[in-house]
Amino acid sequence: MGLGLVLAMLAGWLFGAQEHVWSQAIRAEVYSLNNLLFFASLVFLLLVRRAPEVRLYWILGAVAVGLGLANHWPLFILPSLGFLVIVTPIFRTFVRQMPVFLIVVLGVAGVLYLWLVLRSQGNPFIGFSGPIEGLGEFSRYLARADYASIDNSQSAGWGDRLQFFGWFGWQTLRSFTLVGAALAVLGLIHLFRTQRTLAWGLLIIWFGQSFLLLLRLNFDFDYFYVGIFRVYSLVSYGVLALWVALGIQTALVFLSARFQALQAPRLRQGGGAVLALLLCLIVIPRGFAANDYSDFDYTENFATYVFEKLPQDAILIAEGDFETAVLSYFSHVEGQRPDLEIVQVHGIQFSNRIYPLALPNVQKIEQMSAFIRAADKPVYFMTPGGVERWCGECGTHYDGLVVRAYPWSPQTRETSWTARDTAMLQSLMDFDPPDFASRARWGED
Repeated sequence: MGLGLVLAMLAGWLFGAQEHVWSQAIRAEVYSLNNLLFFASLVFLLLVRRAPEVRLYWILGAVAVGLGLANHWPLFILPSLGFLVIVTPIFRTFVRQMPVFLIVVLGVAGVLYLWLVLRSQGNPFIGFSGPIEGLGEFSRYLARADYASIDNSQSAGWGDRLQFFGWFGWQTLRSFTLVGAALAVLGLIHLFRTQRTLAWGLLIIWFGQSFLLLLRLNFDFDYFYVGIFRVYSLVSYGVLALWVALGIQTALVFLSARFQALQAPRLRQGGGAVLALLLCLIVIPRGFAANDYSDFDYTENFATYVFEKLPQDAILIAEGDFETAVLSYFSHVEGQRPDLEIVQVHGIQFSNRIYPLALPNVQKIEQMSAFIRAADKPVYFMTPGGVERWCGECGTHYDGLVVRAYPWSPQTRETSWTARDTAMLQSLMDFDPPDFASRARWGED
């Protein structure tokens, strides 16, 4: 693309320091890996444009694409339509290389999916939905059928999409500042004048990972769905960072043509470095402040509170992401209260699932109720109303923020509350995580 080392590093820093990108880099999720594999594919594609006769570039690019499809194919496919535009200058070579390219792509992705199926047969302790048995279950898994209710809200409409458009535009300005946004526009204009197919390809990638994605999704504009979309659109910030770096380069070339003092290459490079540093001094502290968990002890306090409430060998039915992740981590990784059995209510994540994820909700309730009645250990819920939803005939004892189910005493309605419970509830209400992901999940942004 013609960027020097300094400006290329700037693009990387601007991308990595963006609040939402940074927040995913410190989480064990698929989105940071999707960023890596997508831009690795783009790098090899640019190398192919420069030297189409080098087969190694084609093979490495195909490996990166195959890995990206295996990691998260929906997020990878939409913006990668821009790849086809980028290779139009070498389209004939692309057609000749296509058979080998597709074989490598499908081979890499196929091997990883095969390993996924084989690995699931052992029913490992941590696994999304348990063993994948038969072509039907694999097709359901590959089609992400279990996410259908999340990616499509029946109440979403064009009003929600317009609000998302505005939110994404504001996040772009907020992330790169007005100066950075102006430089991004300048960089894109310059790219259209010098490398039109590359400009169109990057524009399609950016549009595909932002506005086109919003057109395909049916999301209500609320805290929950904003928290989901923010991680879906990360690649678009990487493209914007490239445009910003190109804009700086274009601005320096323009100024050097009009001011003789800037015509010296070293001075021009120094000017670019200074401007890059100024942008980084704005963006990096902002990203750090939004993701600084150095003094964060809420999860540990929460786990300690819950573990103190639960008796020896209790069964905890976890429902929400927060309670499932936090309590499971401190129990299974930190070794606190290893006697507890934590069961995920929807049948995901752990091998001790009571029923498969795909089971209809009515049957899940029936089986959960039967499980509670047959349990020879005390059964607890964390979610308010959880016992009532999953075991309607059970009595309850609300002990602060945890609830015990009494399957053989349906008339029991007990409540106990202490100063410790009040303090924990107050800390829950005052919970102010730094990053948008947690704030959106808790409805505080």
